[in-house]
Amino acid sequence: MDFIEHDLKTLLANMPTPFLASEIKTLMLQLLSALALCHDNWIVHRDLKTSNLLMNNRGQIKVADFGLARTYGDPLGDMTQLVVTLWYRCVLLFPSLVLHLA
Repeated sequence: MDFIEHDLKTLLANMPTPFLASEIKTLMLQLLSALALCHDNWIVHRDLKTSNLLMNNRGQIKVADFGLARTYGDPLGDMTQLVVTLWYRCVLLFPSLVLHLA
């Protein structure tokens, strides 16, 4: 299991200077790549926020907290409207989904 040093919410709150435009582009490419992988595997995260984006010291981000994630398809099944995280559930609950962000 990887050790990730920061979550993006805390990092943004404590940064002395904001991210450069090039860093934002890199982070967005990583995030959109992760979301594309989820959606390609018919998984919707449903709790995407800065505190659920983890970032290591090399600038790599990982999407965390798949506790509210659901599989979807056609027809779309029922989903709860209340999306509040109460417990952490790791991505290993979804064996078809493996996130490798570089």
